[in-house]
This record gives sequence, structure tokens and C-alpha cells, in this order.
Amino acid sequence: MSIPSLFHPIELIKRKVTPLLKFFKLDSLQAKVGRPTELANEDAICFGLYKQRNGIPTKKSVWKTFQPVLGNVSYKVFVESLNRCAKIILALLVCILKVSRTSQHPVKHLDSTA
Repeated sequence: MSIPSLFHPIELIKRKVTPLLKFFKLDSLQAKVGRPTELANEDAICFGLYKQRNGIPTKKSVWKTFQPVLGNVSYKVFVESLNRCAKIILALLVCILKVSRTSQHPVKHLDSTA
């Protein structure tokens, strides 16, 4: 999916997410059989991160904002893609925590108030 420069926040997030997915080999979680998804995993992750980063309360408002870019992606498909990619984001978070565990101070890794 090509995002015009007008919608650059998603493109900026995508530039940060794509290398992480490739590094932890999570980019290969795309289904190999069946119909291809209308919204790629990377794009769904970017829309989810955009929603959380900007404090947008509903998925519907994100969908309405980017509806010209999404084209024929319905709201139902958009929400299903975001929900499906929540598992990938969780796996990415666990991988990052495992990698950073060796270099973190034991108290600060468990208690972020210090």
C-alpha cells in the first residue's frame, strides 16, 4: 500500500516498524495460503501504533481519517486486521523485553518508577 506524503505520520511509523519486524523475523507471519489480505500486517501495525500514539479513542475515527488512502478496505476488514496484528505487536514487545533484559538494571527492568 502506497501512502502519499500528505499522510506522512504513517510512513514515518512504517519506517521504524519494518526493520524491527524483519530483525525479529515477524514479517513472515503473513498467511501463505488462501486469499491475500487487503491490509498488510505492517500497515495494520502502523495504523494501530498511530491510534495509540495520538490518543485516538476509536478505531473508526482512524479508519475515517485514512479512508481515502485505504480505498476499498471496509471498516470490518480494517478492525479485523488491527485485531489480528495485536498478537504480532505482543510478540514484538516480548522479543524487545527479552533482548533488553541482559543489559538492564534488575530493579529498573521490573519497576519503572525508579
